[in-house]
Amino acid sequence: MRDFRDLGFAAFAAGDGHESARCFHAAIAADVTDWESIGRLGSMHFDAGRLGHAYVFASAAARLNPCAETLSDLGRVLAAWGEDADALTLFERAHALTRPMCRP
Repeated sequence: MRDFRDLGFAAFAAGDGHESARCFHAAIAADVTDWESIGRLGSMHFDAGRLGHAYVFASAAARLNPCAETLSDLGRVLAAWGEDADALTLFERAHALTRPMCRP
């Protein structure tokens, strides 16, 4: 699972979105609790303007690991939808956490 995730991040850094997504999907197939791969797919969908898909992945990542990173990503999707009050609540929750970044 970690190998696929690492390959996904490397492909993303190299600008190969298709290969990156393929690797992240493989990582999730190996471990459905891989919030990092799930979250990255959410970010990729967000960047491509696919807010519905972004919401599905971002909310799953936030459920699996509700930390500043995942809560902020979900808030970003909600803000893009115009759900400002809900987005603000998530941003405030993220800001209040003592562990600002998520790591396993």
